[in-house]
Amino acid sequence: MSAMATFREICLFFLFLAPGLLSGCGGDLPPEAPHAVTGTFSLSLSSDSITTSPGDTRDLTVYLQSHDGFDQTVSVRCSKFAQGITLSPSTFTVSRDHPTTIQIVTTRDAINITKHLTLVGEVGDLRVSLPLDINVTYDNAGYIPEALDIPILSIDTTGKAPILSREDYIGGHLSIMPNGADASIAYDGDIQIRGRGHSTWLMPKKPYRIKLNNKAALFGFPASKDWVLLANYADKTLLRNVVAMELSSRLGMAYTPRSRSVELYLNGAYQGTYLFMESIKVAPGRVPIPSMSSTDISGEALTGGYLMEFTLRRDEIVSFTTPQGLPVAISSPDPPTPEQLTYISRYVNKAEDALFSNSFTDPENGYRPYIDTASFINWYLVNEVFSNVDAYFYSSCYFYKDRNGKLFMGPAWDFDLGAGNVDYSDARYPQGWYVRRASWINRMFQDPFFAQQVKARWNAIKTTQLDTLFAFIDDHAAHLEKSQRNNFRRWPILGAYVWPNPVIPGTYQSEVDYLKSWLSQRIAWMDAQFNP
Repeated sequence: MSAMATFREICLFFLFLAPGLLSGCGGDLPPEAPHAVTGTFSLSLSSDSITTSPGDTRDLTVYLQSHDGFDQTVSVRCSKFAQGITLSPSTFTVSRDHPTTIQIVTTRDAINITKHLTLVGEVGDLRVSLPLDINVTYDNAGYIPEALDIPILSIDTTGKAPILSREDYIGGHLSIMPNGADASIAYDGDIQIRGRGHSTWLMPKKPYRIKLNNKAALFGFPASKDWVLLANYADKTLLRNVVAMELSSRLGMAYTPRSRSVELYLNGAYQGTYLFMESIKVAPGRVPIPSMSSTDISGEALTGGYLMEFTLRRDEIVSFTTPQGLPVAISSPDPPTPEQLTYISRYVNKAEDALFSNSFTDPENGYRPYIDTASFINWYLVNEVFSNVDAYFYSSCYFYKDRNGKLFMGPAWDFDLGAGNVDYSDARYPQGWYVRRASWINRMFQDPFFAQQVKARWNAIKTTQLDTLFAFIDDHAAHLEKSQRNNFRRWPILGAYVWPNPVIPGTYQSEVDYLKSWLSQRIAWMDAQFNP
């Protein structure tokens, strides 16, 4: 397990799994016990627990109860504050016949946690205190969208059962409503659904994996049973995966997963803007290699196709580890037979041995007979342009082998933390090589042939494909104008810190502007390195 993986898991635990453990952290002390002065007065609240969201305001009414004719005015203040919570006014008065309504203001920097405040009422030497809990949440579950103008997905699970697992499917029904789009995309059918993702599954807005009971060509994509819904909770542009897939397609990668932005309802409750997407699998119209069966254990049939992933994640089932220490998970065939595992592990290890041999630059005795360099170059450029934080072979680094073929890199996948959207790594900066730290990529760049091919490919796409990417971003941001408003009312996180985002611009447009500015700087820096 890498140090980066450990750090990531610790952050995720404290941010999403254990908010209750943190409720007394950040300088908050346990609340003072409520008490009253017998025979004089007491205070009460319209609610002793208020749920709010960053940027929201909630009303709170304070009442005074008089005992034995007490008729003085009591001054009330907050004796203990919490970050991100303010009272307006901060001090006020209340009397027997005049309760006072104040506002609980939650600023944008409030974190997702319960805050303990203490209100104190005083008159002369008499004093009453009582606790107030403020529950700050980024989940506005009751939000009802004002307008919908992109396709709508409605999923109802059997018996309205919650989706609690990313391993076990539960039954349900899927409806797709065009909502002004091409009427042919309408669909109704039974499905199985479960959670998906790694760090994204721990976030409040959940991603899902869908398996149709019967194959269908949803949104006009090649027919399949298997699809995913990406939540993009940590990507406040809702665009990074869309833009990266567009670049992958422009560079002509053999397969780029198709996608469509949608608005999701789950058991009747609005969930926000999602990216409906093809899952990565071996199938017609997807990863372009033959699907293997358990009988493909000899001859030409044994040579492919294999879909694999370089992964350092602890929760992945590793099929084998290369001599250079790279864990490899075989996605297809699943599971491989002993013969298949022996064949593909030997082939990958031979490729790696050739890559790290003294003769690795030799076109016949080096790595090139084993590796399709064009696919590696395209995959590298897509990921390096985005400085994709996981692309140093940490996770989602797919590669495959066709029957009687070489190793191809791809498909590209998982870009929500790319393009300057992470705060725990130097991948946040638009300057500096990042993906080259992947051991295979680093070694290939030591081959003058490979380095020259990358430069030539860069110069071929710089003006035609990269410089025109910004208009694509603008078009898709405009397409999501109404949808993003709904999304960020459902999940009020604009301007609030969401791990592991490094910046908090505050508005959707400023998030989009940041993405464009970062990519512009990144492309300019890379161009200066390739063409000094």
